[in-house]
Amino acid sequence: MRVLAKSPAGIPAEGAVTLLRNDPLIQGPKIFVTGTVSDEELAQYYRSCDVFVLPSRAVARNGNWEGEGFGRVYVEAALAAKPVVGSLGGGAAEAVLPEKTGLLVEPSSAEQTGSAIIQLLESPAAAIEMGHAGRKWAKENFTEDALRKSLRGLLRANGVEEPRG
Repeated sequence: MRVLAKSPAGIPAEGAVTLLRNDPLIQGPKIFVTGTVSDEELAQYYRSCDVFVLPSRAVARNGNWEGEGFGRVYVEAALAAKPVVGSLGGGAAEAVLPEKTGLLVEPSSAEQTGSAIIQLLESPAAAIEMGHAGRKWAKENFTEDALRKSLRGLLRANGVEEPRG
């Protein structure tokens, strides 16, 4: 079993990693932390993992939001047919369909994060189903063609004609 987890800057992943390593389902240290990886390496990690995890926080500071914006990485994981564990707020709330394409947790709770990962690992059929649902949803809503079609509809609804040529 492989878990792909991304820890946003300043948010330690050690709590969830410790909780997972202590679970009897996970035999030995199968959780590792990488530094920055290339796009090719990232695609390989998406393909090889069983679950994608990014419990990021979005916080308001000085009138600006900091943290995961839309959550493109959740869509990338979904396109690789992987179930995700994301945050209740921030980008994940926009990019994950709770209980359909993944699970949402309180990002500061290592216990919730670890429990969500374990739930998916202990229920591989449900995890696979979420991964397939995520891929279908992402292809229907977030590919270039899907976004182009959506934009055309919005423009037409607002009286803007598509340019010819």
